[in-house]
Amino acid sequence: MASTKIEFTVHMTCEKCVNAISKSIADLEGVQNIDISLERGTVILETNLPSSVIQERIERTGRRAVLKGYGGL
Repeated sequence: MASTKIEFTVHMTCEKCVNAISKSIADLEGVQNIDISLERGTVILETNLPSSVIQERIERTGRRAVLKGYGGL
């Protein structure tokens, strides 16, 4: 299955937020090139998983994730 680039808007206030989100998705098989920006409030990654799986993992950290962009590479 081909990888898809996915972007979420996530409210983050500090580096602890970034670290929590990173840990929550880094161990998922099929996820690569994770880019989390505290400044922009975005999480961008490449994956072959459904966006709902990634969104659920992010939201388990107590933050709301809104799908902002979804497309091919």
